[in-house]
Amino acid sequence: MPNPGSDSLPISEREALQLINKIGVDEVHRRFDRLTDMADARYKEIVDADPDAMPDGYTAFNLMNNDEKAERYLLLLAIQLSNTDSPERAHQRIIARIKARRERHRQQKDFILL
Repeated sequence: MPNPGSDSLPISEREALQLINKIGVDEVHRRFDRLTDMADARYKEIVDADPDAMPDGYTAFNLMNNDEKAERYLLLLAIQLSNTDSPERAHQRIIARIKARRERHRQQKDFILL
């Protein structure tokens, strides 16, 4: 992983590496997932209320405010810079994260139905 103090890195990359060093890779992933889940919930709430309310091409990302988009950018950059896995290991990690997110959504839906 590059040195976060290196002047040769763009400012955003330095900030991302400093974030990793401060809170760790697992917390970076948790925060990224939390932002994604919040945006997905907003999107679902709007579409559930009126399926025609969302313009074509809109995603949950469009419903993030500017601060959330900036945080997401920094977190995603931190994730990308900290990734030293082989493509196979990265694929396994992504599948596990998607599975965990689906399980969280399923549990939330089950909780609402009760």
